[in-house]
Amino acid sequence: MSTAAKPQLHGLLTSQIKKNLIGMTIASISTAIAYKILVCDRRKQRYADFYK
Repeated sequence: MSTAAKPQLHGLLTSQIKKNLIGMTIASISTAIAYKILVCDRRKQRYADFYK
């Protein structure tokens, strides 16, 4: 028989916050880049085409 690993209790909140912070930072940066490419750049191009 093998013994089950003890659950991490000390510092659990800190480790979860670090994981979530890294994940949310990556998600927010990728969302900002996608918004710039898909929305802002197209809008700038439409304005430029309109005022030619």
